[in-house]
Amino acid sequence: MPNPVIQTIDLDGGSGNAAGYISAVTNAGFTQQAIVTVTDSTGSVVANGTFQGNGEGNTRTPLTSGGYLLSFSAAKLPLTMNVPLNYDPNGSFIPNSPNKVISTQLVDSK
Repeated sequence: MPNPVIQTIDLDGGSGNAAGYISAVTNAGFTQQAIVTVTDSTGSVVANGTFQGNGEGNTRTPLTSGGYLLSFSAAKLPLTMNVPLNYDPNGSFIPNSPNKVISTQLVDSK
């Protein structure tokens, strides 16, 4: 998977507004960082934040501000999520190799 991960969020091919949230997990020994930016079809940023944490076994990763979810609402579909993924092996973050980026998952829960 490439780094950054760029994913279109287009629920049912809709063209209206959307609301939702983004969460993250980590499965690595080093501290991981995901810098998330979501833009809507008008180019407006509807959500942004940085998830950061470490741990093996799919440990939930909080936003650096302390939460676990990045929310958005009234966003005009389709949305684009851009997520550069970094890790910290020795005190400063560097980009993850594309072969170390496992997956993103879009869940539409109506």
